Amino acid sequence: MTTKRIMFKLGLAVVLFGCTGTTPTQAPATATAPPVVTTAPATQLPPTEEPCREVTHAAGDSCVPANPQRVVTLGCQTSLEYALALGLPIVGHDVAPWPPEIPPYVDASRLAGSKSVGSCFEPDLELVKPLNPDLIIYTFDAGNYAQVSAIAPTVVLPVGYLSYRDDFLTAAELLGRTDEANAHLAALDSRIAALKAKLALKFAGKTVAVFGTGTDGRATIETTGTYVGELMTDLGLERPAAQVAEERLRISLEQIGLLDADVAFATFGYTDPSTAEAGAETKAQYTENALWQTLKFVQDNQLIEMDKSVWSLHGIFWADGVLQDLEAKALP
Repeated sequence: MTTKRIMFKLGLAVVLFGCTGTTPTQAPATATAPPVVTTAPATQLPPTEEPCREVTHAAGDSCVPANPQRVVTLGCQTSLEYALALGLPIVGHDVAPWPPEIPPYVDASRLAGSKSVGSCFEPDLELVKPLNPDLIIYTFDAGNYAQVSAIAPTVVLPVGYLSYRDDFLTAAELLGRTDEANAHLAALDSRIAALKAKLALKFAGKTVAVFGTGTDGRATIETTGTYVGELMTDLGLERPAAQVAEERLRISLEQIGLLDADVAFATFGYTDPSTAEAGAETKAQYTENALWQTLKFVQDNQLIEMDKSVWSLHGIFWADGVLQDLEAKALP
């Protein structure tokens, strides 16, 4: 597998861009090397057990069933999206603590046989046990890995938030589903190419800023070295020089100039509906600031506000959600 910057960092799946008002709790991964995958020969296993593959993941070692039949996903939508994209049979999943519980771009009918096990910040493990999972997929360790892994073999996936492709492929390798991942990415690339051709007609020769403001009054720039930034590059969109970087940038009101570009794709405020008022206030902090009026995309009326309930998330179907929102908002 080719990786360009996998950073084994265990973070909440609901993170930044629209959610720039707060930094999610993170448990840094101890693993920094690519996953170690070996196959345990069936002859070494008791006859009543299914063959499994020994893998070293971000939280330890697990033996992943070769053909899992009852999968539970924890850690918000990223693990759920990965499992769906890789064709794994899901019997349980956790959900976002605010609506929509499942991302709007995920086909909910595919979860008809799956049961909710509570909030992704605090899943109810007593609801997980009766589901008799043979595999649990986790995208971050909320401090309960020991309890979760005691229920069933558990794989904690590394999510670095730098490359959505690399993270997905790394997860697929751990789960023994590389062919399925490559097929999914090939289909996604076809959809990206189709939208890229349309965007080129409107944005050729123009720079595009991508950012979100948070409830603390600061803005987060989605540089080229982020999930969103990588997708913008895939779409052929040119970024201003200040936004070509390996890590997202957090800026204050005094640094508004770093947002400057011919066009801007932006979200304002936090995704949690309970903070809607604060979101409106932080938007006003920018749009009513005198420096805001000096930005080229403001002067040319080229500010395009995006759906923060989509752009703030992560996963792999997430990319389709962004593509759909771009086509609807940038190409009306």
